[in-house]
Amino acid sequence: MNSVIYKLLEPTRGEAPINEGLELVSVVGVISASEQNVETGIKLPSTIKIEDLITNKENTKERLIELIEKSEIDNNLLKECMKNTISQSKISDKNLQNIIANIQHIDLKNTSKEFINVILDSESSVSKLGEDGKEPESIKKITTNILEIERGTVYDGVCGNGDFLIEASNLQRKDDIKLYGQEENLKRWMMAQINLRMNGITNFNIEYGDTLKDPKFRDGLKLDKFDYVTMDIPFSMRPVTYEEIQEDLYGRYKYGVPSKNNLHYAFIQHAIASLKDNGKAAIVVPMGVLFREAAEGKIRRNLVNDDIIEGIISLPPVYTTTSIPVAIMVLNKDKNESMKEKIFFIKGEDLRTRDRRTTVLSEEQINKIINLYTSKIEEEDFSRLVDTKEIAENNYNLIVGKYIIDYTVVTEEGVINLDINKFESQNETINFKDIAKFERGMNLPKASEESTKTHKAITLSDVQDGELILDNLTDIELNDIKRIEKYTVKKGDILLSCRGNAIKIAVVEDIPDNIIVSNNFIKITPNYNINPYFIKEYLESPVGQYYLNLKQTGTTIKVLSATDLYDMKVPMLSIEEQNKVAQKSIDSKKEYNEGLKKLQEKLKNDTLSIYDMLGLSKVIK
Repeated sequence: MNSVIYKLLEPTRGEAPINEGLELVSVVGVISASEQNVETGIKLPSTIKIEDLITNKENTKERLIELIEKSEIDNNLLKECMKNTISQSKISDKNLQNIIANIQHIDLKNTSKEFINVILDSESSVSKLGEDGKEPESIKKITTNILEIERGTVYDGVCGNGDFLIEASNLQRKDDIKLYGQEENLKRWMMAQINLRMNGITNFNIEYGDTLKDPKFRDGLKLDKFDYVTMDIPFSMRPVTYEEIQEDLYGRYKYGVPSKNNLHYAFIQHAIASLKDNGKAAIVVPMGVLFREAAEGKIRRNLVNDDIIEGIISLPPVYTTTSIPVAIMVLNKDKNESMKEKIFFIKGEDLRTRDRRTTVLSEEQINKIINLYTSKIEEEDFSRLVDTKEIAENNYNLIVGKYIIDYTVVTEEGVINLDINKFESQNETINFKDIAKFERGMNLPKASEESTKTHKAITLSDVQDGELILDNLTDIELNDIKRIEKYTVKKGDILLSCRGNAIKIAVVEDIPDNIIVSNNFIKITPNYNINPYFIKEYLESPVGQYYLNLKQTGTTIKVLSATDLYDMKVPMLSIEEQNKVAQKSIDSKKEYNEGLKKLQEKLKNDTLSIYDMLGLSKVIK
């Protein structure tokens, strides 16, 4: 079918954008499928045949529009969208006739699903409609299957192409399920209509409009309730103002007003408000939803305390339009007794298979996630049932890695397996906050030509191979005495990078008194009886790296806060033992550097000797 669609569009290249051609082909395809008795909800007039459009070589667009106008279509907006797609197309009558003729030769009675699937695959790769394209197979299957849909109603408030609704329909007999959806992009709404119809589904109602501003499924100010809700929340937010969220008329935000910057919890709470009292929802969310603080942290706390969250499944970045990993949040208004005050976590983020240049999950991996979730089976390092009390102790953070912990660390020596329980039980340890003070660095002011350069700032590039390099520090103007005192670095301070995937650590040696630290670092000031080099060695050890990795949050860029370090376990050695560790570290690095310098000098001399043997030394200065 891929080659068939390619052949259909080949003559139109250069005439119109490929996404326009695909939309046109989908419109012609659903008309042809209707004529071939595919159940589409479109009844063509008996007086006009599609083949008539290509026997007369003139006014093909006008006659195709006339055919649509005289057809009985159970949705007037769809009729208008189809007509507009034809009338606004830049494709010539000649090429339109070729498209119609070639589609007429396709057996759409048996291949309509494959036909529209290939179109949506192609359209997704070139779409100008952003990230609301075709759903990855893994996301679609896991999200709908873990709901264990039986009979009733399924709703998707951001339905895109309608992929979730189609997958839900495929799980049960069509007579046992009714589909509802809403989509705010008109072109995408049209493609969803065509997609469901080409899949032979007519028991659906998809409305056009913005779900947050104007939810269509309601009775006055009361939202309609559904048995199941599936949604893939858009990564980028729609143009809804904060005032519109605050003034919501439908009582959706009982768990808290969503953040000004991220409306993800607006969609999540819309899903909850759209559920029946025994309803269940599966929502695809960006990872930030699981750990961000402020307004979102309060909403998350309320959701956990209300015991409505049933499960969290982390997944790798399987979208073609972004490298952001995602999670599926499962909500259940009527948990069974075994799940009361518990949340089931699955760590699927490390699963992945390569398909060309895309990350995918294999069918075996997809089925494993579905089976473990529906049976709530705990598997070491992969799935775990967690009491909400433990979640409360973790400040209501729902990142899966907090509860299914990876006890391995990747080092230059390879992958190291750790027995953290043994470390904490057999060693005397102390919380980091009891032996040091922590301060996040300063947000640097914007530089200007008029600025008087009073201070220099340490940024990420100034720490290399565990050493602080002072040659190219950033010049800044800083006159606020309190900020100067707060952010100035002194000998013995430890700088720990707090933003980025690579962890950098350096101890400050003798340093001028006009150096401050930027917000890329946490400044750690050890107590008087703590050797900073001992701390550095511990933080760089596999155990220290494990704790730091465990504390980091973020998706594409890892972030560490000063408070994250407070309860980090540090081995409690006497000052004499600390000094021995520190001196050993200093001596070892000094010996290494001296040995490296000798080897570099030997390599240089050997190279010159080779040049001499080649007879080149006389021509090289």
